[in-house]
Amino acid sequence: MASWRPWSRATRCSLRPAPSSTSAGSTKPTGSSPAPASSPSASSSFSFPSSQVQYQTCQRDVDRHNVCAMEVRHSVERLDQADVYSPGAGRITRLTSHKFPVLNLVQMSAVRVDLYQDAIMSPFWNFNAHSAMYGIRGSARVQVASDNGTTVFDDVLRAGQLLIVPQGYLVATKAQGEGFQYIAFETNPDTMVSHVAGKNSVLSDLPAAVIASSYAISMEEAAELKNGRKHELAVLTPAGSGSYQQGQAGSAQQ
Repeated sequence: MASWRPWSRATRCSLRPAPSSTSAGSTKPTGSSPAPASSPSASSSFSFPSSQVQYQTCQRDVDRHNVCAMEVRHSVERLDQADVYSPGAGRITRLTSHKFPVLNLVQMSAVRVDLYQDAIMSPFWNFNAHSAMYGIRGSARVQVASDNGTTVFDDVLRAGQLLIVPQGYLVATKAQGEGFQYIAFETNPDTMVSHVAGKNSVLSDLPAAVIASSYAISMEEAAELKNGRKHELAVLTPAGSGSYQQGQAGSAQQ
């Protein structure tokens, strides 16, 4: 395939400046020398119509104003910013484009998780985003399973370590003795999350028989998975703790 020649003869001819508007009978001044030939880069430079230049300038000004007017710093440490809080388990703070519109520009979001000693993050998966989990403090046992049920990671994640979780992979996290804090950066400004256990479990509306068949577990285990932890949301208290016992008693009374 022939290479494209930006300064072809046709291009040079079409971009050659028009002759000066002198009368037909005019002659060159005596002693004047012919004007030097312009270089291709000078004679062949493109010029946009003034209306197009004005539009582009205005558009840049509008975009610059919108970006400058946006909040570009947001705290995820404040307790009053938490989306989920449990006195016995921890808290979750999600930062999406609804709270932080500038995230739409980078097509990302973030979630800050603080799990207390032995607390559990309800197993979950992201519908529409990959995730990079970075440990801030403490450690946790983390298990990751692919969308076909194969365990791809089962180890301790510590402060300073990074774990990549693909979209649709199930993640289960249990903090160890010193608790665990991490932040996850996700590849969607509005990440959609589904939890397996707790008040917002995706299994709560399914029959126990369907759960038992799908996960190859007994009916008793399916019923426990379906109905357990209904008093908790996303962050779960350790089994045997006072908060856990109170929640179980409340569920039994209901």
